[in-house]
Amino acid sequence: MKGKSGRRYRREKRPLVQVTVRVPPDTRERINEIATRLGITNAEYLEELVARDQLDPAGWPVWADEILGTAVAAEPLPGLEASSAA
Repeated sequence: MKGKSGRRYRREKRPLVQVTVRVPPDTRERINEIATRLGITNAEYLEELVARDQLDPAGWPVWADEILGTAVAAEPLPGLEASSAA
């Protein structure tokens, strides 16, 4: 069964929680365009991005130092393990 704008509903039926974020309009447009091309919801697209994010051995995103402007701490992020996503 298809959802809004011809997008499919999630295959898995599992509990979900609402996450509310604010992004610039151009970022929202990009998220929407990519999700539409994939035929999935914005939420499912964002979920896939998070699931595929590459983490270093301490659990930090490999790109974290670019955002922080400094090398990230060697301590692991609480509750996160390194991802094997490529």
